[in-house]
Amino acid sequence: SMIRTKLGYCALLFFFFMFSILYNEYVTFVLFLVMLTIPFLLWILFWYVKSRVDIHISTEEIVRTRGTPYDIVIHLSNRSYFPVPMVKIVVEFGNCFTKEQETQTLTTSIDAKGKMSLTLSACSKYCGMYKYRIRRIRIFDYLTIFGFRKKCREGIKVAILPNVKIMEETLAVHNASVLVESDLFSSVKSGDDPSELYGIRTYEQGDKMN
Repeated sequence: SMIRTKLGYCALLFFFFMFSILYNEYVTFVLFLVMLTIPFLLWILFWYVKSRVDIHISTEEIVRTRGTPYDIVIHLSNRSYFPVPMVKIVVEFGNCFTKEQETQTLTTSIDAKGKMSLTLSACSKYCGMYKYRIRRIRIFDYLTIFGFRKKCREGIKVAILPNVKIMEETLAVHNASVLVESDLFSSVKSGDDPSELYGIRTYEQGDKMN
């Protein structure tokens, strides 16, 4: 898209150049100069606008369970008096343990003295720590001739935990294969708790403390 725009502008500039030579008039020469200075004016203008654009990434869900969707919000703010026609944001995210990274590109525009929020929906089927960061930002001028890069090292982490299942107490008590601590003890069969007393007699080799 940017290449086509630049080629189109060069063709238009060549047309005005030939037009000013063929007709050799003051007006045609002025038009050629105006077309020639437009890119320089746009470069100066959006170099200033770039410094007035702020970006911030956040989420309300820093801990989620596996398979539960959550939102990553990207906040944009334009503190200049000039609207921004197009902002392209590349978001990089992935598991911190496996180091597998993916990217997603978001495109938007910002009004003069305006704010904009973009929401990226995410859902992980694996557990672990996931990191989201803004990898690249490019701000384009009105003719999309120039794309100004803006640095942003901000990132957030979301902890994905396994699904928790509630175990009923009756299942643990009546299932002899489940080893869990309980407040209920057998009144017949001895256990490993030395504080339980089942009787008092003369010590014999092999007896437990209780």
